Amino acid sequence: ILTLTLTLTLTLTRYEPLCDVQMRPLGSSLMLLSRRPEPRPPAQAQAHVAERPHLALGVVCEVRLVRGHRMLTVRSTVEVVNDTGMPLLLSAGGRGGRKGEGETLRVPPHATLPLPLHFTPRGSDAAVLELAIKPEASHRWGQLVQLSPDTAILKCDPDYGAADAA
Repeated sequence: ILTLTLTLTLTLTRYEPLCDVQMRPLGSSLMLLSRRPEPRPPAQAQAHVAERPHLALGVVCEVRLVRGHRMLTVRSTVEVVNDTGMPLLLSAGGRGGRKGEGETLRVPPHATLPLPLHFTPRGSDAAVLELAIKPEASHRWGQLVQLSPDTAILKCDPDYGAADAA
């Protein structure tokens, strides 16, 4: 059995190594990354023994055969599907969660991309609801508004100043 241990570092938040990733059989599997506890002085360590703020982060491990070699891809559990005819911009937010001020991901029309792992440090549900989204031109940053547990719509206002700047 082929196994692998990976160490992933996501935006200054450290996770325990992902151990025993199976390289056989081919296909995808869900694995959980556990955060390492924050280092604390010995006096504070006892006070925080009962706390468990170390959320697990789900990742998809996909093993494929490429030109006779096994290839492992580790990606987020969240995929963004752009079924529109225009590019979409996604942002996890900047300082203080301000829309559109963080790193931006461009999703081309009719494309599907996994959300980068560092966009999901608080889990996939939180990442989806906190994501800032906008069409590449003509609209301001908006976000998904959840209508039911499995349905959400994108709400972003037109940017009337964008047409004047062009």
